[in-house]
Amino acid sequence: MKIDDADLDQIGIFDGLTDEERSVANAALKPYVIGAGEELLREGEADRSLLIVVDGGLLISLGDVELARVDVGDIVGEMALFGTFDRRSATVSSTVGPTKLLILDEDALRFLRVQGNPMVRNLEAFALRCLYRRVLQMIARTAELTEPEPPPPASVLKRLASVFGLSAPPEAYDVLRLIPGFASREPQVVRNIAARLTLVSTARGKAVTTRGVEMEGSWMVASGSLGAWCASEDGDLARGGVFGPGHVLGRVGSTAETVATCTISALEPSWLLFFPPDVADELEADTTMEAAAYRRGMIDALSTQLRTMNEAFLSTVLRSAEA
Repeated sequence: MKIDDADLDQIGIFDGLTDEERSVANAALKPYVIGAGEELLREGEADRSLLIVVDGGLLISLGDVELARVDVGDIVGEMALFGTFDRRSATVSSTVGPTKLLILDEDALRFLRVQGNPMVRNLEAFALRCLYRRVLQMIARTAELTEPEPPPPASVLKRLASVFGLSAPPEAYDVLRLIPGFASREPQVVRNIAARLTLVSTARGKAVTTRGVEMEGSWMVASGSLGAWCASEDGDLARGGVFGPGHVLGRVGSTAETVATCTISALEPSWLLFFPPDVADELEADTTMEAAAYRRGMIDALSTQLRTMNEAFLSTVLRSAEA
């Protein structure tokens, strides 16, 4: 199967590459075509490869429940290839035929890393945006099946009282090292990233992001918990998910939407690790050891987060079916 250059250009994984770098990267990708309704990957199997949809579409499911659909220019398998999970968390099958794919396996990725090919950086950055977009989609879909529930009140007295309930702030370095993708890096590299971040306290009921309002940056939950509220099936606000330690929220990815699609408020006094947008954008796009550690660590954090959201959505679907 031959993939046209025009098909590849619309995906954007070769952006910024020289002709030579593009040729090497293209050679590492294995073209593959399947018919409609064919299974590619099965939940629980050991596999570390990335699928890029060039034409057609894919369905991601958990049991008999649809989790997401992957269209042209999107990817699936980033959790296995770039993260620390070595078993598939969901089943992937084609929705139409023929569906044209490009496959990047673990050996090909290792080769591109040794070559210093910038396509690896492009794919890692793209994976960040894809993972968080799917997290938000899961929150929205869960909210549609959930009874309306307003966010906790944010009165001045309650906010003041909850501030006094906060424990001492953790170290930014210690927060990052809880994520396997950061913990596996050189300690000084992680310290260099941590030095550019800020820990902020969040009182119960305080909104970190508000639906329809522009976001200032991104955050990682250091301690405590936050809830995410989206419009329910009736249009009222309903809680679609909970963010705990190690989870990420806000404007994740340099090309992501800057306007919040859901309201995220603290369920209890919490500490958040703040990533200023200029710092996050630089680390997403750079070629330094700190930038590589940031992308891999954040992919790991988001992979764990998405698995949690997927399981919560599956539980919500099953409860709705029993009601």
